[in-house]
Amino acid sequence: MYQTVLGLHSLLRWLVVLAGLWAVASAFGAARRREWTPADSRPGLLFVLGLDLQLLIGLGLFLVLSPVTRAAMLDMGAAMKSGASRFWIVEHPSLMIAAVALGHVGRVASRRAGSYRAGNRAQFWFALAIVAVLLATPWPFSSHPRPWFRLPF
Repeated sequence: MYQTVLGLHSLLRWLVVLAGLWAVASAFGAARRREWTPADSRPGLLFVLGLDLQLLIGLGLFLVLSPVTRAAMLDMGAAMKSGASRFWIVEHPSLMIAAVALGHVGRVASRRAGSYRAGNRAQFWFALAIVAVLLATPWPFSSHPRPWFRLPF
């Protein structure tokens, strides 16, 4: 069951990244050309729904199914000394929760803003959310889970 849920979580990441890029591009286009319309909100809605679904699946993996987190919780001191363990226990969940929050802020800000400012606000918050997603995603082409950054602790 763990491998199935992990595979689903891994597959859905591509849809979330694509929806996030679409949401940013749509907000950018709407901010530059015209008033914000309900059609401009759809990519952001799909992005936020994808983030929410990924969060639910990720929490299931983190809290119930993952042998990595189970082993790390037994000895947190050793887990924090290992870069890979720390990534899965602290960095990945923290950045992804931040991405979900940023995506929701973008969705709310775009709905509450005036018609011309909605695209700018949505673009800003969705861009921050997609950056957090890209930073915290373990990419298959890297040998280490976090190829682009290293937190200072």
